[in-house]
Amino acid sequence: MVASVRETASALALAVVPESAPVCLAEVEDLLFARDRLVSAVAARVERVHAAGEARAHGHASTKLWLRTAAGMSAAGAGRLVALAVELARLPVVRARFADDSLSEGYVTAICAATGRLTDEQAGLAESILVALAD
Repeated sequence: MVASVRETASALALAVVPESAPVCLAEVEDLLFARDRLVSAVAARVERVHAAGEARAHGHASTKLWLRTAAGMSAAGAGRLVALAVELARLPVVRARFADDSLSEGYVTAICAATGRLTDEQAGLAESILVALAD
């Protein structure tokens, strides 16, 4: 499935942009929906790599440095992705709602930023409050 997404995304990036602005508007909405689902899927996998120490097992000093090398990400971008991945692992409701399209990346990022410095217990208590505010 991942290989198919990669192939489709590559073809889409090279495709001619439609001349029609209304068509582009509709396509942008669809693409943003897809982007959020992809970010959700990427974050889940980054968390698995991070928790297992897999990047280090492949010769990288950290998960962030692996992302910088493998994906050409900036240090800040890699740090944000790892932080999002780690936080989503602690916030099962947010993770599920992000995956099923009932919370957008903007809300998820804000919730994760708000819980990032909390203990697991505090984050668990805050999660339902923050999700309710997002709703």
